[in-house]
Amino acid sequence: IQQGVTTFIAALGYKHELVKQYLTTQYPGIDISYSIEAEPLGTGGAIALACGLSDVEDLFVVNGDTFFAADLQALETAHKKSGSACTLVLKPMKNFDRYGNVVINENDIVTGFLEKQYTADGLINGGIYALKPSAILQSSLPFSFSFEQDFLAPSIQLGNISGIVQDKYFIDIGIPEDFERAQTELIQNFTPYA
Repeated sequence: IQQGVTTFIAALGYKHELVKQYLTTQYPGIDISYSIEAEPLGTGGAIALACGLSDVEDLFVVNGDTFFAADLQALETAHKKSGSACTLVLKPMKNFDRYGNVVINENDIVTGFLEKQYTADGLINGGIYALKPSAILQSSLPFSFSFEQDFLAPSIQLGNISGIVQDKYFIDIGIPEDFERAQTELIQNFTPYA
């Protein structure tokens, strides 16, 4: 909202009623549609289902279990310039083994995803994307699939995935200690939308 996004689609599954109630209460008047999974569809199936509610040429996809203070305007500009099916926001990181390493070439085209292993210095997928919905909706992917493994990984073979590096604040709440850390850091460092 603070970066000028005016229309949202929340892709929800388990306990979607609670999330919908929270968003409706906390953000009255904001244009939010809801894409509800009747059964688990994987990350890709959830994105595809949500894309079916949009008629735009390009949209942003933002993971719900991470916070990355990415510059969406810069992402949009890089995505349009690249012409890629999908543009990833990449976070530089040092001394990590919790994430895979993303490799890009001099033209910012993603050339590989390396498995999780200790890496002294690299780039991780920050969980924010600019995506052409047509690339996923017009594919022959199954109803339930992994966005990372079944869409992104094969697309790099076609040179159709690009990346933009942004060294901004990032936290993944996927483990309890980082979830606890987020409770303090996000309140201290970011002004909530009011």
